[in-house]
Amino acid sequence: MVIGSEPVQIADRKRTEASLFQSEEKYRDLINQAPTGIYEVDIQKARFISVNDVMCDYTGYTREEFLGLKPLDLFTKESKKLFIDTQQKIIHGNGVAEISEYMIKCKNGSEFWIMLNSNISYDQGSPKKITYVVHDITKLKCAEEEKKKLEEQLHKAQK
Repeated sequence: MVIGSEPVQIADRKRTEASLFQSEEKYRDLINQAPTGIYEVDIQKARFISVNDVMCDYTGYTREEFLGLKPLDLFTKESKKLFIDTQQKIIHGNGVAEISEYMIKCKNGSEFWIMLNSNISYDQGSPKKITYVVHDITKLKCAEEEKKKLEEQLHKAQK
């Protein structure tokens, strides 16, 4: 044993721990300040791991309420089947686009359209978690619907 090396090792470990803590804080701040909803799901347990403030704002749930939900609780009846089918294809690597549109239910019962981007993390070759990035596209969908109605009216008027 070298005299004096133990305090150096302890100091190095404390610096490493402080650096890791700063890195984790920076990551949390980045996720919470992102201008979009973000949440993670443990694939094996089918439970939420984390959620950012924007996703809580979108849905009206507190962080604790959100993390207590099951992932499928967020989707409307119509969107659940599409979500399940799409996620199974993504998890099994069947070449499905990782960005999809769904209808989400809020705590107060209202609904809104989202564009959902999925990114799977693997551990030793098996899927471990999915990180979702959520964009509220309700205004875009409403504008598309209004455009479609106007085009139909124009087509009828031209007849």
